Amino acid sequence: MLNEAIFKDGLKKLVNEFEDKGFKISQERAAQWYNYMKNMQDEEYKEKIDHVIKNSTYSPCMADILKASSRTEKKKNLLGWDD
Repeated sequence: MLNEAIFKDGLKKLVNEFEDKGFKISQERAAQWYNYMKNMQDEEYKEKIDHVIKNSTYSPCMADILKASSRTEKKKNLLGWDD
């Protein structure tokens, strides 16, 4: 389960990078995002945030994070692990 402090740190990174492109995060939006992402492993979430920061030129939406690739997710798939 995704640690809330790590989740908030990822959101801060997104705000720092994309605020000038219109990215804003309210408490309600953060709660909604966490609800969809809470089953990610901490490392998987951090990798997805990094992927979006490195590859997006526009303000990200929740789907961008969920669809982003991560090494952790690929490893889980190769090993046949399910959450």
